[in-house]
Amino acid sequence: SIRHITRDANDTIFIAMQYEGPVKDFPPLIAVHKQGKENLQLLAAPKNIQQKMLNYCGSICTDVSQKYFAVSSPKGGIITFWNAEKLQYVRSLDVFDGCGISAGSEAGSFLISSGDGRIFEMSVADSQQGLKTVMQLQTSWDNHLVR
Repeated sequence: SIRHITRDANDTIFIAMQYEGPVKDFPPLIAVHKQGKENLQLLAAPKNIQQKMLNYCGSICTDVSQKYFAVSSPKGGIITFWNAEKLQYVRSLDVFDGCGISAGSEAGSFLISSGDGRIFEMSVADSQQGLKTVMQLQTSWDNHLVR
């Protein structure tokens, strides 16, 4: 089932989904629909990452350049990052109960909220960079984050 959707300036639709079938199944959880195309294109991460997502995506968001998108999997404690032009997996980061995602202020950057009250910033372009905490509150964040 569909959990969350977003679109870019070219009306490409990015879809984050969940799967509630047998636990040994790890189907694609991300779909893309391009303007003028008849079918959805399903995207799967590498097998070990796909399994870590635990068949559940919470949110999806493109960056300000719309060259990348990020997908949260809070049950698996992982955020995946994708090249929006090539529709390819780029990398992932572990984030405890990370679900809310918003575009950061620069190309390739994202803000990510976690269930333990932290908000992180990260850049896809810097493959050595992890998460930088930008805020810590005594609260729990939901799966929606708006820039």
